[in-house]
Amino acid sequence: MKIAALVVSTSLFAMIAAGGAQAQTTGTTAQAEPTTSQSTNEDIVVTAQFREQRLQDTPIAITAVNSAMLEARSQTAVQQVSAQAPNVTLRANNTAFGSSMIAYIRGVGQDDFSFALEPGVGIYVDDVYYASLTGTLLDLLDVDRVEVLRGPQGTLAGKNSIGGAIKLYSKKPQSGDGGFVEATVGSYSRLDFRGSANMELVPGKLFARLSGMTHNEDGYVDRLDYGCLNPGSGVAATTTGDGCKLGTEGGKQVAAGRLAIRWVASETVEVNVAGDFTQDKSEVGASVVTDIYAPNGIVFDGVPYDARFLPPNRYSTYSTFDDRRPADATHPWRPFSAEPIQHYKGWGVSGTIDWDLGDGLSVKAISGYRWYRNDFAEDTDGSPLPVQLVVNHTRQWQFSQELRLNGSIGSLIDYTVGGFYIKSRGNGSARVDLPYGGDLDFIQNDPTPSRSIAGFAQLTAHLTDRFDIIAGYRLTDDKKTYLFSRKNPDGTDIQPIDGETGYIPPNGFLFGLDGQVGRYKRSRSDYRLNATYRWTDDFMTYAQVATGYKGGGVNPRPYFPSQIVPIAPETMTAFEVGFKSDLLDRKVRFNFSAFYNDYKNIQLTTVRCDELSPFPGAPCFAPLNVGSAHVKGLEAETTIRPIEGLLIDGAASYLDFNYTELAGETGVRKGFYSPYTPKWKWSIGVQYEIPVGDIGSITTRIDGAYQSTTYSLAANSPLNVLPSYTLWNARLTWRSPDQNWQASLEVTNLGDKYYLLTKQVPSNAGYINGQPGMPRRYALTLRKTF
Repeated sequence: MKIAALVVSTSLFAMIAAGGAQAQTTGTTAQAEPTTSQSTNEDIVVTAQFREQRLQDTPIAITAVNSAMLEARSQTAVQQVSAQAPNVTLRANNTAFGSSMIAYIRGVGQDDFSFALEPGVGIYVDDVYYASLTGTLLDLLDVDRVEVLRGPQGTLAGKNSIGGAIKLYSKKPQSGDGGFVEATVGSYSRLDFRGSANMELVPGKLFARLSGMTHNEDGYVDRLDYGCLNPGSGVAATTTGDGCKLGTEGGKQVAAGRLAIRWVASETVEVNVAGDFTQDKSEVGASVVTDIYAPNGIVFDGVPYDARFLPPNRYSTYSTFDDRRPADATHPWRPFSAEPIQHYKGWGVSGTIDWDLGDGLSVKAISGYRWYRNDFAEDTDGSPLPVQLVVNHTRQWQFSQELRLNGSIGSLIDYTVGGFYIKSRGNGSARVDLPYGGDLDFIQNDPTPSRSIAGFAQLTAHLTDRFDIIAGYRLTDDKKTYLFSRKNPDGTDIQPIDGETGYIPPNGFLFGLDGQVGRYKRSRSDYRLNATYRWTDDFMTYAQVATGYKGGGVNPRPYFPSQIVPIAPETMTAFEVGFKSDLLDRKVRFNFSAFYNDYKNIQLTTVRCDELSPFPGAPCFAPLNVGSAHVKGLEAETTIRPIEGLLIDGAASYLDFNYTELAGETGVRKGFYSPYTPKWKWSIGVQYEIPVGDIGSITTRIDGAYQSTTYSLAANSPLNVLPSYTLWNARLTWRSPDQNWQASLEVTNLGDKYYLLTKQVPSNAGYINGQPGMPRRYALTLRKTF
């Protein structure tokens, strides 16, 4: 029924015979790709305001990266783009949250994958919105450009773009035949294949583009057998030989494919249809214990959980993904083992119709349907003891429809009006084994249906040939329901605590949760006012005030009924000024923005569980509205082409996050920073292309990126600090004279820097877990264009 609805909504859907890479591609405006052989900065065309505009004419803080620069920086995944984007953090989530992304812009975002919560940064692929953080670790195969819009995009991008929006636009099928194939070999037995073929099926009318990729790489964190390495320790060995190695974590095995079809039906109508499929059978995410600071009394076969289980090196763990405790009368479901996996399967179809009505009017209809399943395990305590073991199974589908009407009134007014609808249903099921938390061991199966509908409008008044005023408005209505199901692992009902004898049956503290319902329903208005003045053809200034919000929800992880609490939506009013400039005969491009945000009802996860917290008792891991803040910052980006063949690009940002109001005893204090938000960030890239006669050309490039200290939790502390780090990457590329052959040698993390991407500090578990970044890697890529 849902797929049929998609076909009807776009009217002209074709049968999809093959799918596409996770970097999904449907038709969109292509733009020129700058090359280092040019001495001036090329124009990049963006569609951030639903119209084709030069980046330098768009009065929004945007980082726009085209395919040529993505290749030059060896960037093949969307999270890598954030290294060069001011005040932007994108990264793979920790192992407990599966195949999802951490996304923060200007201190606003989300890192929890639960369907009960909303992302704070909107993710779009060819204008199709992704309603969940899971499945957004997008590959950049066949991507035309990436637009990173900073600041609230409440009027055009809608809810959950309160921090900003990440928009990927794919290469459209074009006239003519051609494409590329490439192969990569590298460290950790890396073997990748990528390719794309463009086909003109009916001259001037029907075109297709088929893309595919595989990525295979060994894990970089070793799972070691503690009992094997420490005979006589009281921990039984489970393997012998092979260095007492159980396996690895962080290994990748991904395959994906995509088919895009473009039909030019007439001079006024164009239809683009795309289908994609991704199969990810990767190992569990990389995870190491960095500290065991407060032993909590867990004992297995007489062995306590303490510092003896700190790993022997920074890329190893003693995790076994086993709870070996034998069955007894009250726990017949033991023992329990999990497969150390992080598997993702997803597919989608999307369609866009562009219809030029004449007289300055055009209509765009965008439809999309997506489905995924993510299965993943976590054993983050880093020991063979049964401290914490969870297996998650999440599923989600969504259907979205957007309709836009663009028009003009003479040369004075440009306007856009439209509507947006999305319906989705997520389901999160899990086997949760938490011996440290009162010996909890249960299953959950929580469906979360939701619906959102919105109408929007934006008007641009060209008061003079240099002065524009923009006004925008959006009205959104949201509805979400979260259904709680809690059972014993064998499917039996959880029994209550005996008030007379004090007997606590298995999972007794969870009694009363099964069958509970959490609801959220709210309407919201957002606006944008912008004034833009172009002083010269190469220098433009703008000032604006804009609002945005992130939808509310409910605490998805209650451990007793009183923890089921609603979460109010976040709201923001943002003030921004900036300029965009091309200087010195367009050899220097320099863009700057300054902002001040009034940020209210901030949703962040808390782990405070003492008697002063909203949730006394342990364990607790709950999102709450922690307070309000004023956020201000500065951002600068530059591209310099001083001489033929030389390119220098850089970016820098500063952010000050200041809590002005706190909402109760959540553990958050004034002076704390939002998670994964560095105060300082900078990047620099230097690239030089050297002609070598009949051989072709050689291009050298080096990139550096720095971020200052951050924290992984709202309640900042030394336990969840992520130290600052600087990373350097290098790339050497040879291209043949006809540009048909290319060979590249790349080195990432050139200095072999050890750093942590994420940290977990489970409440009262007594350990700290981190996700280390990849060590130094080498790769060699050979590419043939045809």
